[in-house]
Amino acid sequence: MAAVVSTDHTVAGVQLANGRMIDADGVYAAGNIADVSHQVLQAAAEGSQVAGAINADLAHEDASLALAALSGDGSDDWDRRYAQQTQRWSGQPNATLIAEVERLDPGSALDVGCGEGADAIWLALQGWDITGADISQIALDRARRVAADTGVDIDWVQADIAVEPPERKRYDLVSVSYPALPHTPGDDAIHALIDAVAPGGTLLVVGHDLASGDGHRHHAFDPCDYVQPADVAQHLDATWTIDVHQTRPRTRPPGVGPDVPDVVLRAHRTEPTA
Repeated sequence: MAAVVSTDHTVAGVQLANGRMIDADGVYAAGNIADVSHQVLQAAAEGSQVAGAINADLAHEDASLALAALSGDGSDDWDRRYAQQTQRWSGQPNATLIAEVERLDPGSALDVGCGEGADAIWLALQGWDITGADISQIALDRARRVAADTGVDIDWVQADIAVEPPERKRYDLVSVSYPALPHTPGDDAIHALIDAVAPGGTLLVVGHDLASGDGHRHHAFDPCDYVQPADVAQHLDATWTIDVHQTRPRTRPPGVGPDVPDVVLRAHRTEPTA
């Protein structure tokens, strides 16, 4: 009794009973192909052992693939995440954005990490001249389609703002909700956000309250690796006034995301217009 099992998965260094090794992708050996002296019962038992090894290796590879899908901060990484679902987010604007912005006079606005466009579209409907920036082209394509269906005109830009910062002092509002902006040695993303706000303009940063629990911590993602509202607040100099910096309950669509409170930072640049 002999068996050679081939799969689409990679396995290397299978040791036969006689000490020989099989070093081939996706090949397992069991039975008397491993040792010609084996009888039926012994060969069958060895086959069961190999089946267990196959199952363990496949489970390990599936877990590795799942982790790979969660990790990485580049455009390809985010495109891969968005491609896993036809719609990643709720399609509703963030309630904190509405609460903090609805009393502001519309002007030019930049939505950083705009995703599938719900916040940017809401801002456009309120009369803002809005630019939506995101690192994922798939997200922007979806946002563009929804904006067209809604009948609003938005400038969609694919960019990593830490590498391609927006124009300095251009926008009356710069908004970023639950940012996935990695920390860098020079705090490039933080400086890009701050520098993009025009004199008299508003900066709004909304994040999760990391002190409330571990709802956003898992083995592939640590939110401390990413820019949080407090990090931005520490970089605001004397030309800024902080209007709001507080933790509050998060208002969210039912069934969307963990029940983690928001940390809200809203500040305005007080230096005079040149």
